Amino acid sequence: MQDRDQDQPSLAEIVAYRQGQRAGFSLAALAIAAMAFVNLLGFEKSLLALVIAGIALRGGVADPRTRHWARLAIALAVGHWLVLTVVMGPCTTNSSHS
Repeated sequence: MQDRDQDQPSLAEIVAYRQGQRAGFSLAALAIAAMAFVNLLGFEKSLLALVIAGIALRGGVADPRTRHWARLAIALAVGHWLVLTVVMGPCTTNSSHS
């Protein structure tokens, strides 16, 4: 019976695991958003960054660094979308008329 109790994680361990998981999601979102911005390849990476950042932000109270990274990822992803639509959009439109 004691072995079964020792195998169960404590509440503090569960909370620490979830905070670490959210921190990982926020950093992954930030990395994907930065890669998308540098590459300028398409909306997919920015969309993925937004989804992962949203996962990192949802749920209970997140660490301030986690929230900061996730919000930064969201800002980069939105910035990438704006660059693609505002700056790159007219370039693709003009080239099709040639």
